[in-house]
Amino acid sequence: MFLALLIICLLFLSFKFIITKKASCKVYLIDFACYKPPPYLKCSRHQLIKQARESGYFSENLLDLMKRILERSGLGDSTYLTEVFFKLIYDPSMEDARKEVEMAVFGSLDMLLAKTGVKCQDIGILIVNCCIYSTEPSLSCKIVNRYKFRENIITYNLTGMGCSAGLQAIGLAKQLLQVNRNTYALIVSTESLTENFYNGKDRSKFLINCLFRTGGAAILLSNRRSDHNNSKYQLLHAVHTNTSSSDRSYNCILREEDNAGKLGITVTKDLLAAAIATIKPNITDLGYKILPIKEKLLYLINRIARTLLPSQNIKALCFLMNKKTSCKVYLIDFVCYKPPDSQKCSRERFLKQIRQHGHFTEEILDFLKNLFERGGLGDSTYLSETYFKQSYKPSMKEARREVEMTIFGSLDKLLRKTGVRTDNIGILIVNCCVYNTEPSLSSMIVNRYKFSENIITYNLAGMGCSAGLLATGLAKQLLQVHHNSYALIVSTESITQNFYVGKDRSKILINSLFRVGGVAILLSNRPNDHNKSKYELLHAIHNNTSNSDRFYNCIIHEEDSVGIGGVNINRDLLAAAIATIRPNLITLGHLILPIREKLSYQITYIIRKLLPSMKFRQYVPNYGNAVDHFLPHVGGKAVLDDLQKTLRVSDEVMEASRMTLYRYGNTSSSSIWYELAYVESKGRVKEGKTVWQLSFGSGFKCSSVIWRAMKAVDHDVDNPWTDEIDGFPVIVDCGSIPVEFAPSSKSSNISSF
Repeated sequence: MFLALLIICLLFLSFKFIITKKASCKVYLIDFACYKPPPYLKCSRHQLIKQARESGYFSENLLDLMKRILERSGLGDSTYLTEVFFKLIYDPSMEDARKEVEMAVFGSLDMLLAKTGVKCQDIGILIVNCCIYSTEPSLSCKIVNRYKFRENIITYNLTGMGCSAGLQAIGLAKQLLQVNRNTYALIVSTESLTENFYNGKDRSKFLINCLFRTGGAAILLSNRRSDHNNSKYQLLHAVHTNTSSSDRSYNCILREEDNAGKLGITVTKDLLAAAIATIKPNITDLGYKILPIKEKLLYLINRIARTLLPSQNIKALCFLMNKKTSCKVYLIDFVCYKPPDSQKCSRERFLKQIRQHGHFTEEILDFLKNLFERGGLGDSTYLSETYFKQSYKPSMKEARREVEMTIFGSLDKLLRKTGVRTDNIGILIVNCCVYNTEPSLSSMIVNRYKFSENIITYNLAGMGCSAGLLATGLAKQLLQVHHNSYALIVSTESITQNFYVGKDRSKILINSLFRVGGVAILLSNRPNDHNKSKYELLHAIHNNTSNSDRFYNCIIHEEDSVGIGGVNINRDLLAAAIATIRPNLITLGHLILPIREKLSYQITYIIRKLLPSMKFRQYVPNYGNAVDHFLPHVGGKAVLDDLQKTLRVSDEVMEASRMTLYRYGNTSSSSIWYELAYVESKGRVKEGKTVWQLSFGSGFKCSSVIWRAMKAVDHDVDNPWTDEIDGFPVIVDCGSIPVEFAPSSKSSNISSF
């Protein structure tokens, strides 16, 4: 019996070794730098208690609790706090939080770049993680802007992912470095305390005040062979575990409001149990990678003897034996969220509602009315529930409800349609630009649908309207590393807490454009999903012009002169959009344009350079010869007008975008999926036809994704257009010249533009 067990163990280990041994490039840690705040930010335990007492927020009982926690915490008297804590009145602003983060990020980055001597233009990947602080444009864009990184740098901004986010960012960089060769990856990890000091009376939220301090780190990784000798370390393994599927683990650290509406992070008594329960499977997975063969054999023999060879072990062995290589990525299906009719809001009703709220003067209301009349939105877009109340006083609970309705509404339908089991999904990527919470939205989804503990999750924030296609590009790269797997992408936005109630006109535009919406998308690299998928993912192109101050500042989340937060949009938006889209189109053109189009462009370009006096007109490639459906982001009527003029495309080509703007408004990163649903519902997607999704947003960033239809795609019951598609297209009168569309035809295709 013992001999049989020993043979089984040896077979298991040999199969695991052979199959998991892949040809992957080595990843090195060249160097890292930790931020050390200036001495004037040092704060002893006694000084913290004194400062908290002088603030007037806390009773003596709560101050005694804080004192006891500090005495037992293990913290010394030379830790660092942010500047706002040393003021007589704790009244933090967005500018205070931004200053704290910039000091930590730039302080560590300046040291790292000086130490390593690496040029910013040579860095190909940038990953930034900051759990609670989130802004638009993102911190990653702020870094690109400050250090003038190149336009094609790959950037991701992770939020809400807790204290493990730094190592999760390392793991993400390791995976991206398997796909993007001969480059550097820069990782920046920090946290903001400025706006997150709890000043209420809930004892379970006090621990954060006592433990967390200012700090940050910048880490430089490389997969360049020439960096072998000048690196400090080689990265061998990165193992991540997620037990958010357990309600007990998910709720042990939770950002929420107390009974008085004050925001804080609740830490329950389940924290230690959750930590042990999560660390245990992580150590088990790590053991398979690093323990000597003797230790593995002893562990396996003991486990098999105790459990008498349960079927799950045999199943795991079969999975490893059948693991195959697949590089093609398929889109199995997607579902766009359609809110209930109770949330429909006409332009007239919206103006009536905000007049009742009492925040705006008649002059501002007239300005909003003009925006509505020229904005391209219809009278059936959706707002969140908080807008229909007598007064606009949104809470985090209401924002969470909006996000949950959108995410769960789309995910429930997608999982039902596809029949894919949640324990078979290996990758989860969630993007939501402005709304940020802890645990993250990705953890919330894992908790709701009980995903497996080894699922790879990333939560993107602050990355604007292009984040949905950025998430698609990230999933594509991860699916090159993790074979035989599914990737789930969820794109949404929250408008509940982001309605601007001030008097700055440059921040009013957001109020008139953005609406409730979201989408869930299921990708796969499993060869047997070829026949049941809707599309094959061909290309994902991203570029970033945040290195331009003009473009970086054209959309920015900031406070106005009286401290009211809002998203500022200036007149540089259109110029930024066109300037960012242009290099994206050039890169895409090299991949998809026929040789004739490429030659025509190059010949006219050379003639213009050699013979400038001839004033020869530059040839504009006809992308209609390479793609059948063009779906640009519905940024707003002015943006669509300018894009149409620049690309010289017809009204018919822009139909899906304009109708989406009219019916659903700007739903941020999910808008392009409502456009694809529109084209599907019209019956225009035929087998072999190509679809080009183009999105752009704050930073400034632009993303293009090219799909090829695997079959003819028609509408279904879960398509948000199904019940009303026969009523479209419509004539959109925007106060100037009406835009007319060609008649609808379910058999028509866009042949050129």
